[in-house]
Amino acid sequence: MVEEAGPKAGQLPPAEFLAEPFGHSPSETDAQTHPAHAQPGHDQDTQDGKCHREAAPGTHAQAGGYRQADHDRTERCGTDGQPPELRGGIGTEARCPRLIETSPQCGHRYMIGTIGGRVEDGHESGPATPRVAVTGKDTPWPFLRARPSHRRPLAFRVSPVKAAVYYENGPPDVLRYEEVPDPTCGPGSVLVRVEAISIEGGDTLNRLGGPLTSHPHIVGYQCAGTILEVGEGVTDRVVGQKVVATMPSGSHAELVITPALVTWPVPEGADLSHVACVPIAFGTADDCLFEFGRLRPGETVLIQAGAGGVGLAAIQLAARAGAVVLATASSPERLERIAAFGVDRGIDYSKEDWVDEVRSATAGRGVDLVLDSVGGSTLTRSIACLAYRGRAITVGNAGRNDRPPDVSALGMGNQSLTGVFLGAEIATARARALIQAHIDSVATGRLRVLVDRTFPLAEAAAAHAYLESRQAVGRVVLVP
Repeated sequence: MVEEAGPKAGQLPPAEFLAEPFGHSPSETDAQTHPAHAQPGHDQDTQDGKCHREAAPGTHAQAGGYRQADHDRTERCGTDGQPPELRGGIGTEARCPRLIETSPQCGHRYMIGTIGGRVEDGHESGPATPRVAVTGKDTPWPFLRARPSHRRPLAFRVSPVKAAVYYENGPPDVLRYEEVPDPTCGPGSVLVRVEAISIEGGDTLNRLGGPLTSHPHIVGYQCAGTILEVGEGVTDRVVGQKVVATMPSGSHAELVITPALVTWPVPEGADLSHVACVPIAFGTADDCLFEFGRLRPGETVLIQAGAGGVGLAAIQLAARAGAVVLATASSPERLERIAAFGVDRGIDYSKEDWVDEVRSATAGRGVDLVLDSVGGSTLTRSIACLAYRGRAITVGNAGRNDRPPDVSALGMGNQSLTGVFLGAEIATARARALIQAHIDSVATGRLRVLVDRTFPLAEAAAAHAYLESRQAVGRVVLVP
């Protein structure tokens, strides 16, 4: 189980315990706090006042009370007091130390941590190397050091992986918080410890009626976290690196596997809960406005569902490009909250005459471009807002209305309707560079992500219900 007491994520042991990080002379302390060490048949030896660990296959016993693991071997703590699995990574750092209770009989606790520095072929090239602290109730912080493999993670798990899962489609309350098997990192992939999950509109649609690609199914296709393992053939990602990731499904979990090709490095100091919301929303908005919508400075654009993730991204990008921005939301209060993002005129689409209001705002001409993520009857009315030769972009069906739009009027105005799906091109060099630029812009504050509310992963059902209630302005984020 994960130990709650002791150092929190990002903390290190007190400085006085780091002076001689690999030396340990527990003597009486070990005998008192680790009674298993003195039990007959236990593989610990406290001769000469030192805690020497017996060298298991693939390991090397070291003076000073630590062991150095072989590249392809692991060390685990069970009832015999063996250490837990140690997996390091060349050229990487562990940044989130945490305590883990591994064996009631042994009494050991282990903590991943580092003071900085890099590891190369098992030797330090900097001031420190990834280390695992071993403590008893009152003992100091002696360290175990792993000889790393460049593909092995710096972190290890003792507690099972938890995820928000469902066994059948339906409303938010079909979601359950359960243990699931550890995902396996294959060639071309990375294993990510999830630290922030952006709930996308597609997540709620998939939960309601999408295919279950696993049983139970773990929904979700966007998150941010730390790479714990790198699969064969991956050369541009490293263990310990912070990334934003997309995947077909599986983000609503503590661990997720995804192709390295659809991960993006996170700039130092960026808020993970914000950058976790970037790829799909900003990538989609950019494609709708520019790649397919061909928006030019001075043109007028109508952005439907302006208070949603894609809407808020599109408002900022269109305003930055010099367009006149009209945006809709379902109430004056929601319009007020999004005004500062670059809205020139807010339209309350809960009013029956909102199409007339759009026409009035453009002196009867109509808009050059519409970005519609609602679909159904709303899309039909969006088309009615177009100017001569105007372009309408449809992306998604947030309104859950399967009624097809009436496109009969398009021909009379030489207008066009284009469907956009970022997923078809997200792995291309163009889209990847585009998304990375937006992540960097959010990290530096040039673009903004509005996180309305965060929920623990265990409360995924409540988070989905809140998003579907249309109370949120901006994003809803889950935190494992």
